[in-house]
Amino acid sequence: MNEELLSSLELRMENWSDTQVIGDVFLKLAPFLKLYNQYSTQYDDAITHLQKCRQENAQLKEFLNVRSRVGLKQTIASLI
Repeated sequence: MNEELLSSLELRMENWSDTQVIGDVFLKLAPFLKLYNQYSTQYDDAITHLQKCRQENAQLKEFLNVRSRVGLKQTIASLI
């Protein structure tokens, strides 16, 4: 979404005139912005829930530990 927004705004700037507008770019992305709002407001809860699950579920904890040892560059928390 970020790349699409940036690309659209850069294209507008390249062709800027006195009558150019950018509101339609944001309107086009409005549904995604609503989803991002939900994601960002629930992120802390998701991380807390993940930590709780790791503590309560030995198999999950071991699975995540093995994945981090085999050279994966990202943790599960960074993917949330």
